Amino acid sequence: MASDGKKVLKRIYGIKMSKDDGLWLGGENELSLCRGNRIVKSWNLSPYQQRAMSLVYIIEEGMDGTLWLGINDEGVICFNPKTENFKHIDLGVENLDIHAFHEDTDGRMWIGSEAGVYSYYKGNVKREDEINRKLKSQTIYAIMKDKQEKMWIGSLGGGIQVFDKNGNLVETLTTDNGLCSDNINQIYKDAEGGMWLATYNGLVYIKDTIHDSGKSMTSIKDWMTAIYAPFNKTVQAIYGRALIRILPIGTSTSNNSTITIIIMGFPWEDL
Repeated sequence: MASDGKKVLKRIYGIKMSKDDGLWLGGENELSLCRGNRIVKSWNLSPYQQRAMSLVYIIEEGMDGTLWLGINDEGVICFNPKTENFKHIDLGVENLDIHAFHEDTDGRMWIGSEAGVYSYYKGNVKREDEINRKLKSQTIYAIMKDKQEKMWIGSLGGGIQVFDKNGNLVETLTTDNGLCSDNINQIYKDAEGGMWLATYNGLVYIKDTIHDSGKSMTSIKDWMTAIYAPFNKTVQAIYGRALIRILPIGTSTSNNSTITIIIMGFPWEDL
């Protein structure tokens, strides 16, 4: 609330739905929890940062409930909602931008940064040099494992590169073999195992991740204007750093698809 009593709109950079249906919001030097369309609590991150102002780009919730915050020029900060304690994770590099998190079933957290891929497991940080040497670009914006446990890495300028569990590069998707852009913003895996790629030049859907992914690749460059999509349930995806929530509102008799509405973020008020 401003000094004149008026509400102040704040910019939201990171957003994550919690397991208990709360909504975590990342802003400028701030983390907030939203419930019932209201901000119920906010935390100031300034004491845990070296810079005067930083942005919470991305938020991930670990299996143990810990929040992983990816912050521009500040690396990774972890937050325990139960104790309300913050902890800075030292990746060994200063002024590092973090753009992606992905947690394995064994609790290993994969971290995508502007300087390649890192992992964190049982208190130990590792720079994944074997993977990083094979990347076309080390500016990582997306990490996701498919239903065969292959790791998909999306980067700025390098398209999509897919690695098996042993760190072997098994597939590369770029504009050379049909991808609509080599700049990847985010990857989302749906309930059926399909992979959705948010790129600089539209949305891409890959249905089959078992065989040659390029052969099942569909580009949806006009997705912003479309209201029909083959979803039978509510799903969530990410475009850039804003949440896309795709909500079914009916059924189309012409193509037997669910009619959907796409919501891309909302104002964050200082309540």
